[in-house]
Amino acid sequence: MKNKIIENIKSVSGRLSHNLFIYSVLVLFSLLIVRIIIEFFSFQLEKILPLRLILLAIIVLNYIIPVFMTYIYFKDENDTMLSLIVPFLIYAILYPFIDSALLGSLSLLIYPIYMIKFIVGGFGLSLIGFGSYYLKHDRIVSAISLSCGILIFILAEMNLIPVFLYSITGDITILESIPNFL
Repeated sequence: MKNKIIENIKSVSGRLSHNLFIYSVLVLFSLLIVRIIIEFFSFQLEKILPLRLILLAIIVLNYIIPVFMTYIYFKDENDTMLSLIVPFLIYAILYPFIDSALLGSLSLLIYPIYMIKFIVGGFGLSLIGFGSYYLKHDRIVSAISLSCGILIFILAEMNLIPVFLYSITGDITILESIPNFL
């Protein structure tokens, strides 16, 4: 009996770490694929895709997919702390470190304006994970946490709304409102 309980605990922990690893890799891949494509194929991108489609891909890959993946993964999770800590660590620690390494300047990590955006975004993503975890326990807490998490995640990147409007409408004057963008 005791051996069976230990085997069940090992299988659950193995599955948890495996699923958590897959979630982490997929979120990091979604966040970094646009940076990798721009870094390695920037000379050909302007010929292949217009700016509107590139910006729309950035919005989908950097903001929509991580939110949905966090919601879907932590909806069935059984650990509150895991749903808070893992999304924060991915978005606030791993993503800026790898992003600054791809840019070739790890000194960006000590630049406060660069890091604040990721810390606030990581807090928003962890609230999304917490809200999806709480969905099966308390719908009001879940709705408040999800709403606040999405709002904080979007507001962490101040240029998201004008870039999205430009991607949809094609009006270049919207991008002129962003300092140092054009």
